[in-house]
Amino acid sequence: MLYNIKKRENIEELCKLTGKEDITKNDWSLTYSTYVGITSKIADEDFNFEELRI
Repeated sequence: MLYNIKKRENIEELCKLTGKEDITKNDWSLTYSTYVGITSKIADEDFNFEELRI
């Protein structure tokens, strides 16, 4: 099942390749946020969320 493993890579804020050691260290947690953090600014400071209200 693990074909083309050499072509796989980490993509910041999207995916991370990890091994059994990291999964064990994180108490077998497979949640996305455990391995892939969101570090960029998601919302623009000048964005007006009130305009989205219906």
